Amino acid sequence: MIGATLGLPPRRHRGEHPFWHRPAPAVTAVRLDPGFATLRAELPQGWESLVRLKYVLDALTTVARTPGWAASDRDGGGPHLFEAMARHLDDLSSSGAGGMLPRQAAAAAEAVRVHARTGHWAPVDLEPPRAGEMWMHCGPLRPWAMQESPQPLALLVGRPQPVAQRVIDRVARHTAAQRERVEWVLGTTVRPAERRPAMAAVDLLLAGGSSGSGHKNFAHFFPLESPTGRVPRGDFTVVFSNVHLERLTRCSLRLLEAVGGRPTEVEPRDVGRASLTWFRSHDLAHFWRPTAPRRHRRKASGTFEEMVLQEALADTLGLLSVVDLEDAAALGSAFSAEMLRYLSRNHHEFADTTAAALEVGWLAAETDLDWAEPHKWLAAALPSFTGLARDLHAALDGSSEPLGRLRRALEGGRRLVARWYGPLAGLPTDLEYSFG
Repeated sequence: MIGATLGLPPRRHRGEHPFWHRPAPAVTAVRLDPGFATLRAELPQGWESLVRLKYVLDALTTVARTPGWAASDRDGGGPHLFEAMARHLDDLSSSGAGGMLPRQAAAAAEAVRVHARTGHWAPVDLEPPRAGEMWMHCGPLRPWAMQESPQPLALLVGRPQPVAQRVIDRVARHTAAQRERVEWVLGTTVRPAERRPAMAAVDLLLAGGSSGSGHKNFAHFFPLESPTGRVPRGDFTVVFSNVHLERLTRCSLRLLEAVGGRPTEVEPRDVGRASLTWFRSHDLAHFWRPTAPRRHRRKASGTFEEMVLQEALADTLGLLSVVDLEDAAALGSAFSAEMLRYLSRNHHEFADTTAAALEVGWLAAETDLDWAEPHKWLAAALPSFTGLARDLHAALDGSSEPLGRLRRALEGGRRLVARWYGPLAGLPTDLEYSFG
């Protein structure tokens, strides 16, 4: 098993970190859509129903943490809260709002009523965001790295962001060039998987329930994170572009400046654009499939350890695939800043946190990385990442030879993290946001 070779823990444990232990990470707060101004403008007849719905879901998430609480417990308020959910959704569906929102609200209301009668959630068809139309998700949502919650119900409301969407769509238009680059890096022919997810950018305007407390995600993957969701038109990912930019500006770039020793000269919006480009490329990198049969046979463990290698491979292939699409300084700033943010957080054991340690350890062993000069950082990282991608691919294919090099890289990353502990300990590593 790869995890045993890498010396990684066999599973995640809440509150532990594979590299060091420290108090809860610092967060920085931001208020999104002050006064509900955008929500009011977009939904003049429906915004109050949404805000009331948020407060009901917030209350439901709070009481669900009470030991022994059950949704059917009248004394605990469960039925009343579900009735209120359905009522506010009905109000929204009949508010005269245009686009997909009334349809989404009606479907969610019916699912809530089925749950109230049976204790089970009915399957719901999930729709990806559409340009010019408000989008909502209201119902069960269990992100892959979510805080523990006995009642994981969430409300998400967003408005499509056309500028960020153009950045995301540009990556998909260059699939042929990316495929050629991936084949050169891995030394084998590849094909895209049949079901590659679409990606939509929205500005998040309201969040409630399990999405309004605890760890705040900047993207959600459907139907992977929706236990009862169906996607008739195919899988899709929703990225909160405003959350992404705020977190990059307030957290990631500050960490990069601390390590580099001087302010970043690239404009945050340019770094945000490059970061979205890389994120979309990372997402698609998970769906390249070698056309040749596997050379080795190895029982797939399906464990955290294998996820680490998968995430590191998507990171590196994603970066190598878009170097011709972005300015070198912007892309170097985006990738290195996000790498440092992953390394700095420890409120869960994330596969991508461990992958970042492996990557930075590999780079440090190969070259002297100039964190203060993003374009030089990228130029030095690209040849090194090519070798790393090849070793990761070989390890995931079942070859044992690269594992020693990966193990040494991870140990080197751990040492770097320990060295940065002091300078980075007081800086925020994640975003806390509120609304209204």
